Amino acid sequence: MKKFFVDLVTFSGTSFLLSFFLAVSLFLEGIVLYYLWEWFVVPLGMPQLKFWHALGLGLLVHYLTYHYYDFKKNDEAGIYEPFCYLFIRPVATLGLGWCINYVSAL
Repeated sequence: MKKFFVDLVTFSGTSFLLSFFLAVSLFLEGIVLYYLWEWFVVPLGMPQLKFWHALGLGLLVHYLTYHYYDFKKNDEAGIYEPFCYLFIRPVATLGLGWCINYVSAL
């Protein structure tokens, strides 16, 4: 019986942590979409997006497109592969977009 409660608390903690990371990742992707739209689409004459509209547009595109995640279930990858996908990819995309925006302004 004690093992059940230990497993439940561990599962709850893991679920909470995963939910927290997904929420942070969602906001990070909204920020990335907001800035990329601001840098590359607004100069073409499209209206500016607010952050919440960018977040919703990102969710809509994510919902309508197919994504296949093949995170390996071994101990070597651990949390690093999902962490890279959820955090490093949006930050790298924003950095690359900033570089392109900077070069195009010269």
